[in-house]
Amino acid sequence: GRNFDPGVTQALSGHDDATTLGLIEEALRARVIDETGRAGEYRFTHALMQETLLGELSAARQVLLHGQIAEVFEALYGADDRDHLAALANHYAESAVLNHEHAQKAVHHLRLAAEQSMAALGYDDAAKLYERCLGIIEQARDPFGEDEAALWAALAICRKVLGELATGRTALERALAVFAERGDARSGARVWVDFIEGDIDAATRENL
Repeated sequence: GRNFDPGVTQALSGHDDATTLGLIEEALRARVIDETGRAGEYRFTHALMQETLLGELSAARQVLLHGQIAEVFEALYGADDRDHLAALANHYAESAVLNHEHAQKAVHHLRLAAEQSMAALGYDDAAKLYERCLGIIEQARDPFGEDEAALWAALAICRKVLGELATGRTALERALAVFAERGDARSGARVWVDFIEGDIDAATRENL
């Protein structure tokens, strides 16, 4: 991100405190970064500077760094720290393509971040997180211990609440298919009822 914590930077670089601070001060003098006003937090002076630095890295190097950042975040803040949950999910998701363990952690944290967004009524963000989570599962052909049907069902609810009934129904059908594959008709019926109840008007419900 544009903002960063020097603790994360130091952990990634392997430098001691004095060396890390010296490099940060050098970047401050060069106006590459500046202080945010919050103690111990810095940011790139312009998003273009951040993009330029990223552009100098190969795709494989970026994926590797995302994985390293995720591991540092988890070590510093814990796996379930809600303030850094979305960032942790994003970094693990970016690293998932080259690391099976990171793919598993990405799926787990993306689900948690999606649930956090839903609880805050951020249905659009939640839907994107669920889609990203399900995308990793489909690419790996492995649910990584997560309930794939429940993920599709949650995505369906998000899309329904956003008024996107067509995509919501598509997600619902995927959930029902997974429930059917494992012979869980009761859960499938409950998800169907959850989807059609609520703020959908009667005319729309008939068309479902």
